[in-house]
Amino acid sequence: MALLMKNHPKNALILLGHGSHISPNTAGVVWDAVDRLRERGIADEITAAFWKEQPSFHSVLNGITATDITLVPLFTAQGYFTQTVIPTEMNLSGEMTIHNGRTIRYAPPPVFHPKLTEIVRARITDAIHQHDLSSQNVAIAIIGHSTRKNAKSRESTENQATLLRDAGIFGD
Repeated sequence: MALLMKNHPKNALILLGHGSHISPNTAGVVWDAVDRLRERGIADEITAAFWKEQPSFHSVLNGITATDITLVPLFTAQGYFTQTVIPTEMNLSGEMTIHNGRTIRYAPPPVFHPKLTEIVRARITDAIHQHDLSSQNVAIAIIGHSTRKNAKSRESTENQATLLRDAGIFGD
């Protein structure tokens, strides 16, 4: 059994976030997710990396011993950071990169996952109930971050607005 464990390729999961030089709490949601995933034991190594905090995108792989690595960007858009910054900083060649005997898989951000719409709708509904409002008398504004560097940066925000509008649950 010891021989099997020794030869078993280790796997790693790295959650990628933006982070902030101004507010150290910005990375908290990513580190909370890392902690929950560690509790579940879904990978041998689980950590995070950030654009504006440590460990950085550029250096995080240096501390990973696993040979099978999955990167998951926790960004609200599939755009400039997920398509340009992260691949450049982490020297990725696509969805799968083989480098120094390691397989590095790069997953898409979960921005179009149906669960995200459920979460957004639940937060709005909770606020409506908390303030005893009628959903038909409430206007919802979905505010997102985008950049001229990549037109796709705005798609996930526009998608959420369309899904909420089409549901017909809220006034406007």
